Amino acid sequence: MHPGGFTTQAPGHTRDMVRWFEAQRSGPRSVRVRFQPAPGYEGRWFGVYVNGALRPPAVYAAPGAVAEAARAVESGTTKAFVYLEDFGGWPGPRGRFDPHGMARAAEARLADRLAFAWRAPRAHSESDGGVTAASGDSQLSNVSVDGAIRFANVAPVQGQPTRGRLGYAIATTGGVHTVTWYRGSTPVAEGSRSGDGAVVCAPVNGSGLSVSATLAYSGDVEAGAAFVELRWPEAYQVHYSASALTFPRVPEIVALDTGRESFAVTTPALASGTYQAAVVPVRDGIEQASGILAVTGLSILAAPEAPVLGMPTGNAAATTINWTPAEAGASYAVYASKIDEPVNFGGFAAPAPIATAVDATSAVLAAVTGYPGRVRVAVRATKGGVEETNGGELVLEYDAAGELVPARPNRATATGLSADGLTLSVTACIAAAEADAEAAYADLYVQPAGTPIDLDTPQDSAALSAPVNGVQRTVLSFTASAPGWHRFAVLTRAANSSRSAFYALRDVYLAADAPGGPESLSVDVLRGTKE
Repeated sequence: MHPGGFTTQAPGHTRDMVRWFEAQRSGPRSVRVRFQPAPGYEGRWFGVYVNGALRPPAVYAAPGAVAEAARAVESGTTKAFVYLEDFGGWPGPRGRFDPHGMARAAEARLADRLAFAWRAPRAHSESDGGVTAASGDSQLSNVSVDGAIRFANVAPVQGQPTRGRLGYAIATTGGVHTVTWYRGSTPVAEGSRSGDGAVVCAPVNGSGLSVSATLAYSGDVEAGAAFVELRWPEAYQVHYSASALTFPRVPEIVALDTGRESFAVTTPALASGTYQAAVVPVRDGIEQASGILAVTGLSILAAPEAPVLGMPTGNAAATTINWTPAEAGASYAVYASKIDEPVNFGGFAAPAPIATAVDATSAVLAAVTGYPGRVRVAVRATKGGVEETNGGELVLEYDAAGELVPARPNRATATGLSADGLTLSVTACIAAAEADAEAAYADLYVQPAGTPIDLDTPQDSAALSAPVNGVQRTVLSFTASAPGWHRFAVLTRAANSSRSAFYALRDVYLAADAPGGPESLSVDVLRGTKE
């Protein structure tokens, strides 16, 4: 989030289903939303909420694609909260179910930071230094201004964003003195009185600005001949602490005033506790104690640290999930999907999570049915009524007999393909991140077209390099015995001999002779002609 901008959220457990999510203003009344679902959550519908309201239609996240849509926002909105909610396989909330309330509740429960928002002061007085003494005239004193807004009803001062200027004029008719205040040449407040003393000037021309002052009349003043300047704070100190705030103290955050009307800052993630917070204006390097805005009793329940997942044991009848706690005093909720489905955190037809005792290190899943296939498992730490959502997922693969298959490495992509006569050369690349098992080798399988690929005997194997910028590489080659079309595939292999689950077949033509070159070559040098 940036102050005055858009905040994007995938509330509750939806955040686990989205790899990345962004929202940007695309026009005066619209916001452009883009996101990509995490692996296992593609091919689902997501609802877009703007400032608490569902903006249909739902967005379908197609596999392998970036989902995007434009949605309306209120005219003039400069700050908005944009949420995503998982609708699963339905293009909208099912029945009367609207997950928005659940999402807000989840966000409040998971809140771990303080968000400050305030506006620049609109009341200024000469007594506290917020209004300068009049320039060009000395008949008005004790000036106080209410409702002042820079660039709206107060003229800006060039090069000084924390100052604004109000000109004034004094005119006398029949012993009645009329004081008129101006933003440039536009009247914004006016008031009258007989003799000397307090004069109250009410808003004119819908300015919303009022001024009071003490008049000691000595003569009329023409418009543009005299003025006062209003002084806004040059900065605001943001203070917060789980203990009592005692001033003076070093602020946690400083926000400079660059001429804006509204300000917003958000703290980093904070530990659990009850906080006090305050915003202190600073003028001329001095903290303005009279302008302190303070709030107490702000409770934060920070989420516990995610556990470190270990190797599962057992089989489909009874699979034991193991983990190492990251902090003491936490209990755990173990979520498991059905075969070849994503984990559904509290949605429709989701298997009930397994709740563990405090400081537990393992749990046994309910019997898995429908194998062969994959089951996704998430283990969430819970402490103080707050459940974390930062841990990853464990992917369990069962074979046709219900036995656990060793974790597989990521699949490889074949790049740098070249054919030199009967020899095929393939550069295999693999993304090392987010793998269930680390890839150690790449295997090349090649067969003449029309012959099934034999995945038991590779035609070439090579060790993969160490990751460079997150990518492992190696070069594989094969020489055919006869020309013709050949079909090949590249699989990766872990040190435990498990192979990548997916492979893509590609066709290539291997020829005994390379294509002939040109018969002859002639190159002439010509003189150009200017036009």
